[in-house]
Amino acid sequence: SALALGPVLLGESSTRALRLENSGNRRLEIRAVEIDAGTFRPGAYPAAVDPGEEDSLAVVFSPAREGEVEDLLSLQSNDPLRPVVLVRLRGTGIRPPENPPVAGVPSGDFNGDGSVDFADFFLFADHFGGTDPLFDMDGDGSVDFADFFLFADHFGSAVP
Repeated sequence: SALALGPVLLGESSTRALRLENSGNRRLEIRAVEIDAGTFRPGAYPAAVDPGEEDSLAVVFSPAREGEVEDLLSLQSNDPLRPVVLVRLRGTGIRPPENPPVAGVPSGDFNGDGSVDFADFFLFADHFGGTDPLFDMDGDGSVDFADFFLFADHFGSAVP
């Protein structure tokens, strides 16, 4: 299986949940979670998942360079059929725009590629509910639905 952590600005982090499901009849004990490189790291996860239950494992992506990044997460447990599960991790590091939007003149082109598109939407979604001024398009101190509506107004447009 795979977990995509989307485009993330360099210097920022994105966290996604990997669902852990125990479809067996014994308690599933998580023994270890390992990731090869330091671009991805495991966050919080349960020590065990009871039969018929599910929980999640947080995976954090903090890109240090531009471009696609892949890694492998290894989850070790007491599962007799699959004691080791490998999950491919993917993410993209994006350089912040050199000329970020000016308050009062929102563009929505957060990655600076000249167009307001899905890559910008994913960046915006990752910051929704936060206070990052780059994504606070109306300058009210929070990234909320008002900012989303401003972003939606510019979606699909080219930025000069």
